[in-house]
Amino acid sequence: MCSTGGLDAVIRILEPLPAGFAAATIVLRHHDPRGKNNLAQILARRTELPVTLAHDGGVLAPARVFVAPTGYHTLVAADDTLTLIVSGERPPYHRWRRSGIREHCAPLRSAVFARL
Repeated sequence: MCSTGGLDAVIRILEPLPAGFAAATIVLRHHDPRGKNNLAQILARRTELPVTLAHDGGVLAPARVFVAPTGYHTLVAADDTLTLIVSGERPPYHRWRRSGIREHCAPLRSAVFARL
């Protein structure tokens, strides 16, 4: 998880990962939903792993980077299915982290959280 200033940290984490990295990776970025989000394209140029924008109903897969779309909470079910929930302009991140993750998310195989 990163804010706008955390992009360099995320890149430093993803760049050395090999193409066959055995885990799925999710990148979450706090970003104004009214602006353009080209994070997936930026990261795709900096890692050997395929990078895709997460979508509702998508399934996590090893050796892939999933970028959470702006304006949505991204949940991961026990069967690795992704569910996107509209969060609006200003998501309640402080409440979401405490309640939503514990109640709705299964443990992830791997997650990249870079916070600056």
